[in-house]
Amino acid sequence: MKAGFGSADMTPYGGKTAVAGSIRLRYTDEVLDRLQAVAMVIQDEHCRTIWVSCDMCHPAHTLTGEIISRLSMSVVGFCPDELIINGTHATACCHTSDDEPQSTTRHQEAQDHLPLPELRRQITDAVEKAVLQAVENLCECRMDYALCDILTGFCRRTMYRDGRAVMYGDVYREDFLRMEYPDGGPTQVLYFYEAGTQRILGIFAAVPCPSQCDESNAHLSGDYWATVRALVREELGDDVKVVAACRAAGELSPHQLFRYGNFERPHEYGPEKSRRLGTLIAESILRERKRPVHSWDADALEHRRLTQTIPFPVRMPSVPEIEAAQAYMNDPDNFNEHSEALKPMEAAAHKGVLKRSGFAKTTYEAPVSALSIGNVLLYTAPCELFCEYAQRIASHFPRRAIIDVQLANDCLGYLPTQEAIDHGGYSTLLMSTVTTPAGGELLIETVCAMLDTLIGQE
Repeated sequence: MKAGFGSADMTPYGGKTAVAGSIRLRYTDEVLDRLQAVAMVIQDEHCRTIWVSCDMCHPAHTLTGEIISRLSMSVVGFCPDELIINGTHATACCHTSDDEPQSTTRHQEAQDHLPLPELRRQITDAVEKAVLQAVENLCECRMDYALCDILTGFCRRTMYRDGRAVMYGDVYREDFLRMEYPDGGPTQVLYFYEAGTQRILGIFAAVPCPSQCDESNAHLSGDYWATVRALVREELGDDVKVVAACRAAGELSPHQLFRYGNFERPHEYGPEKSRRLGTLIAESILRERKRPVHSWDADALEHRRLTQTIPFPVRMPSVPEIEAAQAYMNDPDNFNEHSEALKPMEAAAHKGVLKRSGFAKTTYEAPVSALSIGNVLLYTAPCELFCEYAQRIASHFPRRAIIDVQLANDCLGYLPTQEAIDHGGYSTLLMSTVTTPAGGELLIETVCAMLDTLIGQE
């Protein structure tokens, strides 16, 4: 098997960029970290996979389509099924499209704002450059797999005694009950080396934590991944690329809600939190490289991939929800003299109901990929996946390393469990989701069947 890595700067230029990760878009030309597109190409006689990680919240459907069109012209023999593009869930990064089914934000055209088509062209240029570099760098390889037993993602859904859940709720209220779900699991890492040598080609790292330490700020940032890449380069050399992936983390964040004696919590948010978490992850990746769980020589490495489009059932609002949303939006007391919502989150939730009520399709089709590299299994999910779904998939394969990656090739918003929907909260609102828990069951069924097929092909 061959592997190759490449990277390119995808920091926008030529105007202020719309920053994702908020009910209201922010616009900025301030850059804290240069944003990166990092590509990994793996190939043998069976198939080729082109995996690109981008410093962005998620890859919108429109952006993914434009990248596929470009690679079809520039990469010899390219097939759309070969491409996996994932976001790191960086919320100090670019808003790329207004046509996502769960989004209620709209780009504001202004003289100093970078138009969305131009932004997507710049990102597509960077992805293409990274992929072509990775193809050029292909060489026979061997691979190590390691686990980093560090805690990166904390449950952010707080449960109260009345059965309600609140995103980032106050854990010191008298009616606090518990955190809704456990904190996250380990970081999983694949290290690729040139066959027969100690020269490291690149690293694939899947962390169960969205890269949103630095959120709600008016600048662009790669968040903790910027620190991870810098420390890995410092230790292993400038040519070593890190493909950054976010594992299932729908209910997780890097923010610890319990203070544990740190009463001021001065560094729980912002650039300092990014640096601290990035340092923790990088040090663990570098440490565990010396004691991998398993290793594969070049002659033992094979690669296979399956890609399938899933018709996720669309979550539609009820008649009472639509009527309540219409009443809210028609009530002038909910808006100021400039027609701005007095409670932006409430208004966005009702706007999301009305937007969805006009959705013509009963299903939303999105691709899912399953891969085997050696006997490590990987799969993607086009959403912010609650961990229960990933854990149920992993439970089907007790003798395999399973790496789950969310926010790949499209974005259906959150995919919460029915239990979480019953508890309520931002990540379960109709405006935050596209599909239903039945879509989660369909994802489990489809992914397990695909992974079983890959195992059967060995």
